[in-house]
Amino acid sequence: MIYEVNGNPTDLIPSDVRVEKVGDRWLVRTSQGTKSALVIRHGDTVHVSFDGRTYRIQPPHRHRDGENAVSSGTQRAPLPGQVVEVNVVEGESVEIGQRLVVVEAMKMQQAIVAPFAGLVSRLPVMAGDKVAEGDLLVEVTPLEDSE
Repeated sequence: MIYEVNGNPTDLIPSDVRVEKVGDRWLVRTSQGTKSALVIRHGDTVHVSFDGRTYRIQPPHRHRDGENAVSSGTQRAPLPGQVVEVNVVEGESVEIGQRLVVVEAMKMQQAIVAPFAGLVSRLPVMAGDKVAEGDLLVEVTPLEDSE
């Protein structure tokens, strides 16, 4: 089945990947080895922290206005927690996948990364700030839109 991962339609599990649940974690086994993932369900949305990235997984076509974070560059807190790292400043140029902010939730650190190359246009948080689910962490404007 196709789901939306961070707003993009995706086939979730390739045929060469095995996933098994162990307690509150999932083990993801591939030909390159085994890694652990933290998975938290919130209604129909599932938040997955895996390999230094956080993913929001939803059934297809379930968007509310303004919710397509990847295409807009708006990065929001996936869960309530505390900002433990801020690695950029407003106005800074960033590359796709660059670590922007790290939030700690439920004793698990979740890196928020740039969804594309661009400029940090909004950064309303500082290290030590407490955030609620859905709070704006950072907004990146694509390079072609920032000129």
